Amino acid sequence: METGQSGMWSTVCSIENHPMKGEFHCWLYHCLYDHMNLSWDDILRIGMIWVDIIVFYQHMTKIQ
Repeated sequence: METGQSGMWSTVCSIENHPMKGEFHCWLYHCLYDHMNLSWDDILRIGMIWVDIIVFYQHMTKIQ
């Protein structure tokens, strides 16, 4: 499974012997540890988060 497919965003799942190899997680968790410059201690101290969700509705119609 590639990163991002089916909601799985672990970028280390294919690295042999990586400690997080078997861990599957969402995009939000991926952003916290990989893009927010937070230490693991900082991440573990998070007690509540605010998430803005933008939904795009798309519909495909066959034109005859």
